[in-house]
Amino acid sequence: MARNSGFIKDTRVWDSMKKNLLKGNYKSLDVGFFDEYYGPENDNLPVAQVAHWQEEGTEKIPKRPFIRNGFMDDNVKKEKWITVEVKQMVDAVAMGRMTWNQLYHKLGPVMVKIMQKEIEMWSIPMNAPLTVELKDFNDPLIDTGKMLDSVEYRVADGRDL
Repeated sequence: MARNSGFIKDTRVWDSMKKNLLKGNYKSLDVGFFDEYYGPENDNLPVAQVAHWQEEGTEKIPKRPFIRNGFMDDNVKKEKWITVEVKQMVDAVAMGRMTWNQLYHKLGPVMVKIMQKEIEMWSIPMNAPLTVELKDFNDPLIDTGKMLDSVEYRVADGRDL
């Protein structure tokens, strides 16, 4: 608190909010594919590698940007929980009623569901006719279900890098 010409400047609440918000500077919520592999029937490929090939495309796989599309504003806004509750949770962090870890652990499962929903709903471009014949169905991002089941979240601390 500072006195200046009879005016008392009290920054304690603002200083506390700033301190609480800055605690999140090194933290991040990561959503994706971590340490999961397909079995020997699929050359023990990392799930993250297959997801990358689907997202970006290859010479043989058409581009299916399910990650980017899944987290576009319109899709995230459909999750009303996010648009209302995240604002309230950030306010709670600022006021010291919630930590960044608590916020991220509430938000993580929602983000996982958004990505899984996008994997399940993806339809264009469709599988090639030979792929449909081999799989016996036409679902471009699902074959064994391994990628769908491998989506997870982690709360990362950048100071550990």
